[in-house]
Amino acid sequence: MSSPASFRPLVIVGTLSLVVGFVFGRATAPRGPALDAPQALSASPRKSPPAEPLVVMGAGEEASRIFELEATTYAFKMSHAGTKAFVVQLVDESGRNIGDLANEAGAYNGSKEVRIEHKGRYLLNVQANGLWTVTISPAGS
Repeated sequence: MSSPASFRPLVIVGTLSLVVGFVFGRATAPRGPALDAPQALSASPRKSPPAEPLVVMGAGEEASRIFELEATTYAFKMSHAGTKAFVVQLVDESGRNIGDLANEAGAYNGSKEVRIEHKGRYLLNVQANGLWTVTISPAGS
């Protein structure tokens, strides 16, 4: 008579992390170790912690740094300390305008919600003549 098979929990020994950076057409090498520490899988799904707001700041006319957004609705809170036009556009990595966030004259404090349809890399195209700040966070947080 053979013994019944014993139950063993599934353990992940390591995962390969591949990070491909896309900054103006240049790929960058992975940062950090290629293998993560061993982790046991649990039966219950983990809840993601709330996303920290992303703050993008600048002065005058410029394209912001590139940042990643998940597919969800975001609130873009904007301020401008200049005296002339303040125009902010959200642009995807292919250069397509996803949405006009602001088109105001002079000093400005306001916000706009935008639904991001696809997870990806984005930047802000800003026209301003003063200091500006854009804080990006999931809507309702």
